[in-house]
Amino acid sequence: RMMGLHAGVPADMTLMHAHEIAASMELRMNSEFGIPTVVHIDPIDVNDPETAALRKNLLGFLRDISPDIRFHDFRIVQEKSHKKVIFDLAIPYGFAEDPKLLVTRVQDFIREQDPTYRPIITLDHYDSRS
Repeated sequence: RMMGLHAGVPADMTLMHAHEIAASMELRMNSEFGIPTVVHIDPIDVNDPETAALRKNLLGFLRDISPDIRFHDFRIVQEKSHKKVIFDLAIPYGFAEDPKLLVTRVQDFIREQDPTYRPIITLDHYDSRS
């Protein structure tokens, strides 16, 4: 067994500080649960109002579908003619809705927020018992 976690940290945090947080979390999880753990650092641009607003809107949209849906590693990347909205969408194993249909619903929602958005969604699963 092995555990993987995502830790969202402010994008302007130093790499050294983010590494210290990840290492501390890994040691704690291994100590408390006896499971080797890897922590993936997700920088979050906490100072960008567009990113913050879209995160908030997406969170509300997903909560209306199910409180079990999560997302992480959320970011907006400006391209020449559009903005890529990139993130991982996490659902529990055995989730009732077809995952492909869920991703399509989320993509449509993001495009409704701004027609220049191009959602790039990676689907993750997690064990809801943990």
